[in-house]
Amino acid sequence: MQTTSPLPSLDLSSAPPIIYLFGLAGAGKNFVGDLIGTLSGRYVYHADQDLTPEMLCAVREGRVFTPAMRDQFFRVVAERLLELGKIHGPLVATQATYRTQHREYLQRQVPGIDLICITASDERILERLTKRGDHVTADYAAKMKSLFDPPSEGTSIIVNEHGTAEVAKQIAALYNPQSSDSRPTRS
Repeated sequence: MQTTSPLPSLDLSSAPPIIYLFGLAGAGKNFVGDLIGTLSGRYVYHADQDLTPEMLCAVREGRVFTPAMRDQFFRVVAERLLELGKIHGPLVATQATYRTQHREYLQRQVPGIDLICITASDERILERLTKRGDHVTADYAAKMKSLFDPPSEGTSIIVNEHGTAEVAKQIAALYNPQSSDSRPTRS
């Protein structure tokens, strides 16, 4: 019988008030965000819940978002992060945030935000997108991938490839480096 090791507790007392996860569709941002919320008690905000009707229509039709759509959306996301921080205290947020300009905008507008890129192999992403079966198809994700700006130098990267325990170890190592052998990478 195979035993699974218990998940490490996440002491995020040294973490900034807002942990913001970004990355490609299918990389597992929501999974990692929910894991952080479960293991730390932080409120979880999936920013996709604030996509505008125009953006939802674009996804259904396989169109990429226009710059104006993205700019308007990230103004809303910044406001929501500030509002939710006042209500819930420390939180974790997830959103693809493909463009550097929007990541930098959030860093300017939201004090105490730590951006972390969630990654996975192309094969794992394709597998996840296929299983999801929603409007973000493999073809749509490939089209969007061409718009993804790589993380800025020094950005923490969590590899979401081998399941819950490995991701939890990387997060723990990020905020408590002495607590784990599994160090997240930096771009």
